[in-house]
Amino acid sequence: MFRVLIVDDSRALRALLVGILEAHGYASVEAETADDAFDLALADPPNAMIVDYLLPARSGADLVRDVRGAQSERLRSVPIIGLSSYRGSERPLLDAGASCFVAKPIRWSGLVKAVTSALEVYRSDAQRSVPPEA
Repeated sequence: MFRVLIVDDSRALRALLVGILEAHGYASVEAETADDAFDLALADPPNAMIVDYLLPARSGADLVRDVRGAQSERLRSVPIIGLSSYRGSERPLLDAGASCFVAKPIRWSGLVKAVTSALEVYRSDAQRSVPPEA
């Protein structure tokens, strides 16, 4: 089962996202801050991340840059879906390395499609990087 790290300071939105993702067969892990999310991702890289732009202390774009600059190749390759209602946040998230962007208010079908597409690319990349068995 694919595991998605949800990073948003709204507990209510995280709960909604968990419910939507679980209904589509994904497991979820939650974080409220960029620092907590990075610690979780370092300890056990998720298969994908959903990252809000406006977070306490450090922005979602800061977190995306941290992930893309991580020493772990596995963590660097995790697809990241940027998320925000803040006008002008799409470009900083994408410039930092987010794979795609979903605007709030969220169209749930669009978010699920973004997660599914990101995980298909992740799975395809992971299969290409596995050396053939002898």
